[in-house]
Amino acid sequence: MTIFASRDEAYEHLTVDGFIPGYTDWIAHGELPSILASRRENQHNNVEALGDDDMQGLVHDVFGVPNEDGYTDDTNSQMDSEIANGQAREFYRLIDDSNQPLYEGCAKFSKLSFIIRLLHLKCLGRLNNKVFDMLLDLLRDVFPYAMVGLPKSYYEADKLMKKLGLGYEKIDACPNDCTLYWGVNENKTSCDTCHKLRWCTTDKDPTGEKRKVAQKVLCRTKDGYMRHPADSPAWSTFDSLHPDFAEESRNVRLGLASDGINPFKNMSVSHSTWPVILFPYNLPPWMCMKESSFMLSLLIPGPSAPGKNIDIYLQPLIADLKDLWEVGVETYDTSKMQNFQLRASLLWTISDFPGYAYLSGWSTQGEYACPVCNKETHSSRLKHGGKYCYMGHRRFLHKEHEFRKNRRLFDGTVEFGEAPQQLSGDMVMDDLRDFTMKYGKLVKDNPKLFSWKKKSIFFELPYWKDNMVRHNLDVMHTEKNACESICATLLDLDGKSKDNYKSRQDLEQMGIRPELHPITNERGKVYLPAAAYTMSKKERTIFCQVLKNLKVPDGYASNISRCVQLKPPKLLGLKSHDYHIMMQQLLPIALRKTLSRTVRSPLIQLSKYFRELCCKVICPADIIRLEKDIVVVLCQLEKIFPPSFFDVMVHLSVHLATEVKLCGPVHYRWMYPIERYLGTLKSYVRNRSKPEGSIAEGYLVEECLRFCSLYLADYVESKFNRASRNETVTDNTKIGLDVFTINGRSLGKGTAMRLDDVTLKKAHQYVLFNCEAVRPYIEQYWEVVEQSHPHVARHQLERIHSERFAGWFAQYVEGLTVYEENPTLRALKLLARGPNIIGVKYKKYIVNGFRFHTKDLECTKKTQNSGVRVKATTSSFSSTRDQNPILSELDYYGILTDVVELDYNCGHRVVLFDCEWVSKGKRLKTDADGFTLANFSNVIRHYEPFILASQAEQVFYVEDPTESQWSVVVSAAARAHYGMEPIIDVETYLQSNICVPADSIELDDFGWVREDIDGIEYGNYDALLPHELHGLSSAANFQPTVESCCFVVSAAAAARCANELFDQSVRLPPRTLSFSSIRLLKKHLRRSERAHLIDVLKKKAIKCGDTAEIHSQKCLHIMTSKRRGQCSKSVRLQDEPNVSQQRLKTSEGFTTKTAIGRRVYSRNLHQKTLDMVTPSHHSHESVPPLENERLSVDVEQQEDEGIASSAEIVEKQSRGPTYMKNIWGRPLNLPPIHVEYNEFGQAIGGEDSTLCHFLGSIARSGNYCPIDIKSWHAIPKERKTEMLDIVKLRFHVPIIAEKWILESIGLKWRNWKHYLKTRYWADVPIEHLIDDRDERVLEVQWINLLAYWRTEHAKSAMEDCNDQSLEGSDDAIAPDDIFAQIMGKDRPGHVRMMGRGVRPSDLWNETSKSTSNRLLVEYREKIERLEARLATQERVCGSQADTRPNVIVSKPSSVNATTTHIDQVVSQRTFALSTDLRGKHISRNKQYTSG
Repeated sequence: MTIFASRDEAYEHLTVDGFIPGYTDWIAHGELPSILASRRENQHNNVEALGDDDMQGLVHDVFGVPNEDGYTDDTNSQMDSEIANGQAREFYRLIDDSNQPLYEGCAKFSKLSFIIRLLHLKCLGRLNNKVFDMLLDLLRDVFPYAMVGLPKSYYEADKLMKKLGLGYEKIDACPNDCTLYWGVNENKTSCDTCHKLRWCTTDKDPTGEKRKVAQKVLCRTKDGYMRHPADSPAWSTFDSLHPDFAEESRNVRLGLASDGINPFKNMSVSHSTWPVILFPYNLPPWMCMKESSFMLSLLIPGPSAPGKNIDIYLQPLIADLKDLWEVGVETYDTSKMQNFQLRASLLWTISDFPGYAYLSGWSTQGEYACPVCNKETHSSRLKHGGKYCYMGHRRFLHKEHEFRKNRRLFDGTVEFGEAPQQLSGDMVMDDLRDFTMKYGKLVKDNPKLFSWKKKSIFFELPYWKDNMVRHNLDVMHTEKNACESICATLLDLDGKSKDNYKSRQDLEQMGIRPELHPITNERGKVYLPAAAYTMSKKERTIFCQVLKNLKVPDGYASNISRCVQLKPPKLLGLKSHDYHIMMQQLLPIALRKTLSRTVRSPLIQLSKYFRELCCKVICPADIIRLEKDIVVVLCQLEKIFPPSFFDVMVHLSVHLATEVKLCGPVHYRWMYPIERYLGTLKSYVRNRSKPEGSIAEGYLVEECLRFCSLYLADYVESKFNRASRNETVTDNTKIGLDVFTINGRSLGKGTAMRLDDVTLKKAHQYVLFNCEAVRPYIEQYWEVVEQSHPHVARHQLERIHSERFAGWFAQYVEGLTVYEENPTLRALKLLARGPNIIGVKYKKYIVNGFRFHTKDLECTKKTQNSGVRVKATTSSFSSTRDQNPILSELDYYGILTDVVELDYNCGHRVVLFDCEWVSKGKRLKTDADGFTLANFSNVIRHYEPFILASQAEQVFYVEDPTESQWSVVVSAAARAHYGMEPIIDVETYLQSNICVPADSIELDDFGWVREDIDGIEYGNYDALLPHELHGLSSAANFQPTVESCCFVVSAAAAARCANELFDQSVRLPPRTLSFSSIRLLKKHLRRSERAHLIDVLKKKAIKCGDTAEIHSQKCLHIMTSKRRGQCSKSVRLQDEPNVSQQRLKTSEGFTTKTAIGRRVYSRNLHQKTLDMVTPSHHSHESVPPLENERLSVDVEQQEDEGIASSAEIVEKQSRGPTYMKNIWGRPLNLPPIHVEYNEFGQAIGGEDSTLCHFLGSIARSGNYCPIDIKSWHAIPKERKTEMLDIVKLRFHVPIIAEKWILESIGLKWRNWKHYLKTRYWADVPIEHLIDDRDERVLEVQWINLLAYWRTEHAKSAMEDCNDQSLEGSDDAIAPDDIFAQIMGKDRPGHVRMMGRGVRPSDLWNETSKSTSNRLLVEYREKIERLEARLATQERVCGSQADTRPNVIVSKPSSVNATTTHIDQVVSQRTFALSTDLRGKHISRNKQYTSG
């Protein structure tokens, strides 16, 4: 509110009250602050801009402030008011940077322009962040004064770009996709629907409020890319035209789809039901276009399609949509706890091309079939083909393009036309203002305006005419039809090829391409020259061979190889998605070694066009480029293919890019999800007499259960929480280091095995160098290496650094102090100690949305999931003296051989991929078409074979049919990846502004005819018109000639069969039909064509000499007979027994199918082997029998390999070392293994033997129990605590058993050292003992132990032990002490028969540490603490009593009664525990429970 005062009043106020103290800058009266005023003054003084870069214009455009010359103070204040006060300071600071020279006297660069130039170079040169930081450091050292005030790293430069508006916004989301923490929900900490917390929680942070790491984040970028229809111009234009609707963000935007289905899943039954489906777009990308959000609003019944009368059925839906737009429906918002009026609008419709005509009212057939070109559709009727072709794409080119004036290469005309204007809703309303029609199938006299058949009922919606795109062209069907036409024409498929005799006649009729006109020879045959796109038989075989040998990743596509036939080469039964994969990736690969580059290049460009068009993230600059590229591609195709190739579906490709530019990504507007949902509706049909009723009932039941599933528990699987096939779950529970975060999951059971030293060293080294927390230590050790090796070459320094860093890092980190509040340092210590020697290997692993299989696993599978790609930064040296290596990013391609999981203790694990790698060099190359080829034959193992599983991207390899051992590399994209993160960084944004044009595909002039292959020769049928050909079948003078029998069916059959039939050796004048010709006709004709010909042969008499009747019967017999051997084959399959099911029988009657039968068979086989051995000269010598455990021999292996020798069978096999792989590799999410303990903490039941073996494996592990430590007591307490934690992760361990476990590990550790010394130690030089060691012993510890054993101290200690053992042997056991003779003599501190860990005091001393005595000790300690507290209170009360005599202080009561009561309770518990040493009745004892 503004308050006006007169001059006198203002003077009075100033005289009485004065000015506000400190109010020197009159900001409230239009004056700028002093600092801003000085900047404005500097801006006026520095009118001359620095250099040619318009940095001031950049800053003004970013902040939306006009940049005009000659502005006044009024305009200054107006400009300041246009920007917020918070942005004003940043605005003027950037203006100062744009005016401040880089250094004193510099007239070319300012501070701002220089840093932007540096970033621009980073983009063009594709420098990584590390090189950019090094460049800034170099410039700072060389030009210290010029670099003052400039960013010191790329991180700071990136902040500058964000100030210019080149950043993105992160919005937290509920992990169950219920809530987006945005707008009114921005400050909430949990979801109102599922009550899930917003933040990730840990044990130390149960609410997540400390770290505030969101469980799921939606990154809504501001980089201008389109990822959702909400980012499209169509959405924003609708909001600007209807601001009242856009105000409420909860209003719903809908899409409508409809298509006809056959509910019986049988195409032989003619029935067409039309569901009408609605789906909302107010959902995130991962929920849009899912079946859970589809609404079946209408179900138009069959059996025939509604056609243009679909508007009759749409009337109720349109009425509801009008109500939702004008009035809305009252809805309750649970987040705000209030009701609101929900409104809805319809954005567009989705359908196939015939459905487009039904919904829009524009006929998609005939002369004006293109609904986008509308009245300006360029089409021409093909006289011989009988169809329309849609060429004339040159009018979409710019006016000066050379193609416009080229007559010879195109249709013989010069193009002066322009691209058709886009039809708006108002233009349609003007055209159809007075257009009326009557609905009904029986109405025939409706008017027609061009191709308009009706005025669509959607125009009754008030906002429909304002939509930029009302009906979408379906990319799915357009891509499928275009790819099918290309494949059929190239492979010359029967009935589908666009190149045939009629198409050549059309070329002749149009007077273009005379080289391809049909030629009639003297014999009356027609010769068609081979065109430039005609493939030879060898090329067609290569094309199909590529697809036949194809293996793609899991979930990428169906098994396309099943639809490929090699003899003859053709494609059969490909579905829409198969053609989608063909067009996107496979078609260019199959064309590599077939056609000339003149034909191949436009087809590859067309494939690239569809591939970029179907991206999930759309850049508007790229779409503008695609709009231009597709026109050039189609013009190139017009020069190559005949006019019949360009049907309306091929023509529609030119409009797809425009629709993407207006509406956003195609994934929200194509028919793939709709077609899948229609298949679901088909599955609801149970009553075939009422298919629509079955679908309606099934949908209602499904929708009801889907709604109810929202209220079920979270762990109940539903359609809302069901994980996709290759979905990965990130485990963030292990905080501290990024490498310990598990980003994937294994499939199947892992195999635990011991890893050799070389593998462990390389794997651990890679983990260290790829951990962000270790990077400062890597740089620190690099300085140490440089200082210690000053005269060593750079490449040798890097080798020394990489080899020795792990050892230095382990020693350095071990000396650091660990605090409880620093989990990172604790994790670093675990990382520095290295992984356990026992690792787990998997064959299947899912990470980053990809499913990976090892190379060995996929040999027998139809999929290929072993291809891996990783981008790595490497140092390149020009020579050994090069001290300045070049850092570059290289793509490494590999094949996965193993998935290795390393155990770093305490639940920390790292998953690595072990691969065979190829990179730049002889095993990687790029061909002329830009494809990358790799050669993996006899690959030498890389010195760094491991990568982190989270770094892997998936590729697959397509074999090259012409170059053996070479494969084309194809990248695969994760299906569940929606590209919500920012594209890369600021350099991608800068590159997006530089529209690099596509590679020109304009090639030199070419010939239309291929001279290296022969053309096709046909019979001359052009004299017969179609109605005359059809009349031959009913004429009375029907003759059994080849021509007549072919034309009885169709002219296409004549074209297929005549060429081969004319060349038969048997030619009866006048070419009468022979038996061999009948067989050939049967071979070439289709099933329906054969049936038609059989009917004709039955009705008409075939005259062939005097044996017409016999000839007719034989011809009919040949046409109707089945293939030879067809029935007998099926009989053989039923009669012959399956050899694989046969089992050998033993002499006792057992079959080898059972275990006892195999043992008996093995015993008999062993006895036969013994009989075959030459008998010994000594009759008393015999061969010992085999044990039962070794008699189970694989029978099939014996059958393949024959009978083994007796030496191989009788040889005893040792058990080998115990590694406990199944326990080390056991998943930690399983419950601990149950073990029973007695009151002394000893394991006595359950899996106690497994526990003991596992404790032995820990004792023999050098990572936990180093053998170079002198005694068990010298092992640090932290190591022992780690051992306990490792055991607790896998076994049930109570507190009372911890001491026994540590004592057991200590005893086994001592026994392990004793075994090593007795087995491997000798008083010889140490060089002879280093290599002779057990494989389980670490080399470093073994060397230290050998060195210790050679010292005088160790030798004297060993002699003392020997002397003590000798002295103890003199103390013989008395002859009458039978107990001691059996159980051994009594040792001090041990109790015989009680096992390890039990002391005499545990049994007989009152201060024992058994269960009962421990309770007594604890209670007594508690009593002592209570007494101390009472004494303190007594002293306090006494002091108060001295000061206040009125207060009477009572003496504290004695605690003797309490002590007596506790002793009674403890004695009762002791009695309950002693009832059973194994503790089986503890839980049932009433006294223990009551106590």
